[in-house]
Amino acid sequence: MEFTDLASYNGTLTNQNYVHKGTFTSIYNTLLMARVKTGVTSLVSPTVFKQNWNSRRKQDTIMLSGLYYKYSQFKDNAHPNYITVSNNKLYDKYVNGVWQNPYNTKQVFAMASPILKYKGLSVNVQVPHALWYTNQASAVQSIEIDFGNSAGYINMPLGSTFNVQYAQEGIYNWTYKLTLTNNQVLYSHSKINIEGQLPPSNNQNYLNRTINEPCSVNEFGIDQVDFVGTQTYLGTANTATIEIDYREDNDCNLTRPLIVAEGFDSGLLGVENGLGDNDYNGFINRDIPDGGFQLGNEITDYDIIYVNWDNSRDHLQRNALLLEDIIQWVNTVKAANGSTEPNVVLGQSMGGVIARYALADMEQRSLTHDTSLYISHDAPHQGANIPLSIQYFARHLADQFISTPLGDYSFSMGNDGSASIEEINNLFNAVGTQQLLTNYINPNFGLDNSVHSAWQADLLLKGYPTQTRNIAISNGNHCAITQDYNYNASLFLMYGDARTGVLTDLLGSFLGIADDIALAVVFDEAALILGVLPGSSKFSLDFNAKALPIAGTNANIYKGKVTYTKKLLWFLNITLTLTNRSYNNPVNLSFDKYAGGRYEFLNGISNINTPDDDGDLTQFQADLISALIGSANITFDIEPTFGFVPTPSALDVGSGNANLNNQDYLKSYTAANLPTGSRSIPFDNFTTSHQPNNSINERHISFNTRNGNWLATELNTDPTDTDIFDCTKFCSDAEIIGEDYLCTTGLYSVTNDANPSFTNWTVNDPNNLVT
Repeated sequence: MEFTDLASYNGTLTNQNYVHKGTFTSIYNTLLMARVKTGVTSLVSPTVFKQNWNSRRKQDTIMLSGLYYKYSQFKDNAHPNYITVSNNKLYDKYVNGVWQNPYNTKQVFAMASPILKYKGLSVNVQVPHALWYTNQASAVQSIEIDFGNSAGYINMPLGSTFNVQYAQEGIYNWTYKLTLTNNQVLYSHSKINIEGQLPPSNNQNYLNRTINEPCSVNEFGIDQVDFVGTQTYLGTANTATIEIDYREDNDCNLTRPLIVAEGFDSGLLGVENGLGDNDYNGFINRDIPDGGFQLGNEITDYDIIYVNWDNSRDHLQRNALLLEDIIQWVNTVKAANGSTEPNVVLGQSMGGVIARYALADMEQRSLTHDTSLYISHDAPHQGANIPLSIQYFARHLADQFISTPLGDYSFSMGNDGSASIEEINNLFNAVGTQQLLTNYINPNFGLDNSVHSAWQADLLLKGYPTQTRNIAISNGNHCAITQDYNYNASLFLMYGDARTGVLTDLLGSFLGIADDIALAVVFDEAALILGVLPGSSKFSLDFNAKALPIAGTNANIYKGKVTYTKKLLWFLNITLTLTNRSYNNPVNLSFDKYAGGRYEFLNGISNINTPDDDGDLTQFQADLISALIGSANITFDIEPTFGFVPTPSALDVGSGNANLNNQDYLKSYTAANLPTGSRSIPFDNFTTSHQPNNSINERHISFNTRNGNWLATELNTDPTDTDIFDCTKFCSDAEIIGEDYLCTTGLYSVTNDANPSFTNWTVNDPNNLVT
């Protein structure tokens, strides 16, 4: 074990003593597995360690965990100076009857939060007695924390709660200071992303009401309602938290409803963030890349009802029935207020297909939805895409690391939180995930689309609501320009050699792996237990997750291999292959490459939360990667985004009845030139994303000036005044050729990109000078 860099003794804070939940768990597991006797004070099993933390986590409060231990470690020159080796056994060494101590006494101090992102400018923080681990309790004088908000160090006695306030959102450094009774001071630190946010749903000052209780708008102008569904699917109903922003200042009169069904919520932000990945605040203030459109300014004349699913991973049908209940409740409240205004229902991503299902189902069952406009925003009507290579990578981690005596492992999600491999695995196993993914890799590494196919068949039977105007937004490129990487390009790449300590930092950050002895259990290689003994160790890593190749071709898309070499006890070399998996492309189409709304790739590892439009990493991301890799001879590369919802899926080309081919996915779609026949689009109007440079596939469920103004027209004008968006004539390099000035006569032509035979010419000539 080697933790010297993690506990700073002079206040210097570096990447090496940066700690998050993954590295903290790694440190703890290392201490646990490297002990040479049982009964070490406060060391519990990994399962109990995880349960201790999870059982105390709650909304509105960050429960910190910390540890301080002294431990002994073999000196690097223990042999032959301090121990002797005979017949492969170790013996103490004496010089003139004096025992030669082969150990160095060291210490480690670390603290961490269970999350790395918190939605709110006010948060309670506590260090519970049960989450403080030490074998030196009497040596600890105090624990202090500087939360990076200019308040300085705050004394944090165990069990006490302190409320931390921030003036603005941002990434803050939390510095932990441990003072010992001998006046020695140790430091470690972590980062947390504070996101400006409305108060959590069960904040003691803003308790949610139920649908039967009076409106209770808080100081932020939001009425939060706990909603329990009445309709069941497979015997169970779901619940939701509704956020209502009334159009008239906090009057609690719901009269002109805009119901927003949120997209998929991973649940990985933890119970501390009660409303999950998505919420009303994020929706109304969603980042607009070009800065020219603000959604909140265009929907001020609506009462906005934002639906937060309490169980987003569940059956889509169950949440659709829940949405039906919510629509009927909205209609009841609206009618009680004397309003006859019809509803507008906007579904984002998964919420788009749920809203479609709910509205169509209500019509089929003669239930009144009183909705005039249904808006589908980058919704996966024919499925979403997570690269198969990344799914293989996730399954590889789960298969290799979950079912071990060490239990589960945690890793950092950059700014967005912390998750364990088990949590990621459960996310992939969730029925909602399987329903949404066009192609799904099951726990046995097989392509299994049965759950998705069953959902698509059910959705196809429902069709579309017929009593509404149905429109769609795709965040895919208007000119069908594909994602910004090559076919079969490496999306995630990591290879090279590292000494044991660096691998501990690296894999500990990703996987929570502790040390050689932990690896022995994880990889089921007893020889690795010898890794706790002195001697040089080296790991060779080779991980490569690739995009799908050109349609119709086969190629390798994933390989993951780890080998281990150790010169044991200065005289014996051991080389082992710890894990080695490889998979080829199992599908025919190139979903990773196609134009469509893009998703931040491996958000959990590289912290691509708000990437620049050119895909550059932020400084925090660069710092984090530097901290993980250190000085190891490892190459690490990552593509910032991947294609998530292909344009034909967001526009439901063929309505799910056609087997779309490669050309269908490479085609540019415009409402001014609709495809017909088996490829027809079932929306009254739609738009795709277009930027002046033509090259951008927009972030999934994002707005920009063009699609935002298009939506504003649909919301605020007569639907017969249709705004048809068509910039396809600017998708090519077409040019007009001729003189800049026309004096008498001149010849003008267009390049072939403009299709000269079908070019119509007009002259802007207010003085009628041209004939």
